[in-house]
Amino acid sequence: MKRGFNLINLLTHLLLTTLLLLALCFSSLCLAQSQPRKTILENGLTILTKENHSSDIVALEVFIKVGASAEDEEKAGISNFIQELLLSSKEEIIGEIESLGGIIDTTVSSDYAELFLLLPSEYFSKAFKLFSELLKTPKFDPEEIERKRKIILQQIKAEEDELFDSTYNLFRETLYQGSPYHKPVLGYKETIEGIKREDLLNFYKTYYVPNNTIISVSGDFITEELIKEIEEHFKELKSGQLPLRQIKRPKEQTEHQEVIKERESESAWLILGFPAPKAKSKDYPALKLIDCILGSEMSSRLFVNLREKLGLAYEVGSFFPSQRDAGHFATYIITSPRQIDKVKSGIIWEIAKLKQMAVSEEELEEAKKCLLGTFIMDHERNKKQAFYLGFYELLGVGYLFDEEYPQKIEAVTSLQIKRVAQRYFQNYTLAVIMPGGK
Repeated sequence: MKRGFNLINLLTHLLLTTLLLLALCFSSLCLAQSQPRKTILENGLTILTKENHSSDIVALEVFIKVGASAEDEEKAGISNFIQELLLSSKEEIIGEIESLGGIIDTTVSSDYAELFLLLPSEYFSKAFKLFSELLKTPKFDPEEIERKRKIILQQIKAEEDELFDSTYNLFRETLYQGSPYHKPVLGYKETIEGIKREDLLNFYKTYYVPNNTIISVSGDFITEELIKEIEEHFKELKSGQLPLRQIKRPKEQTEHQEVIKERESESAWLILGFPAPKAKSKDYPALKLIDCILGSEMSSRLFVNLREKLGLAYEVGSFFPSQRDAGHFATYIITSPRQIDKVKSGIIWEIAKLKQMAVSEEELEEAKKCLLGTFIMDHERNKKQAFYLGFYELLGVGYLFDEEYPQKIEAVTSLQIKRVAQRYFQNYTLAVIMPGGK
């Protein structure tokens, strides 16, 4: 075990050295790129652009500021339903875009619905004209709606069969009681079965409007020409009257809460976490570093102490999703059913140490290198650069946050880490799925 631990340390140091070299290269590369620019059209459409002529690729993201958190309980899953229909309603357009070397995809989260386009810059104008039609004139064909309904119901069943997804959904349902963030993106069997074509049309007309949309683009283009092109295709769309966004806060948690379900499984799956702030919080950078220190890397405390030293985990880690409103910080572990109590105590002890003892300067510096190295590698492609421009604008921290992120991480101190851990890691929520079902 000790030999394996030393090997992990060696590999970790090699990785950090590589990431540091990448950071130096990244700084030089940034000088060759233009600064991001924000333009708002008369109808309220937000356009974010960043020229990058290092390759002949253009990446475009469309964010609609609506997701599972904006849905009525009885219409849970309708955002995802619409996104699925947008890509299937005009298959001939998808085929034309793909024939030009384009890649098109869609995703939905609690905070947004996203459409993505990536292709060679020489074909961008032709492909974007086709792409805009997907957004502006969806068919919502009754037969296609029923076909997609069956597919989504199959996806819901598949998600229920996946033990991590089931544990995470159980965790969210428990943590976010009273808040729309408790809902899974796919919705529920009952809600998907009950959604009508009229519901889809009304939701689309309400939220898929210019003043609720962000288009972010990174790649090989001239900004002024691109903005004119986008305006040409979307200028006829009128801004809409958006419903007032009122996100209920989760039920205040005054004590620990635990929920256990039995399933057919050989292992036990645990997620233990806490309510956490939204991305706009001043504590956001510190929590990103805590995630790195505690569980998101192979050199993290949970991995080293619970898996490598004590042998309590098959898999262990942590995550801190960036969210527009109510956030959460979570740890997860897959273990033997016999070890559940030991694992739970081990996680709680590691969290307690963060609250009681300041992180050493050496460990904090290693975490910063690792986090910023990952950030740099994540930004090597235009797709991610376009994504983060729109993503941070949508979250409310502004499109320039992506440029400021490294400085914010570097500014975090050991005392801040301790203070933030004390503030947010109080009453935990524990979700467990363990063997026992038939």
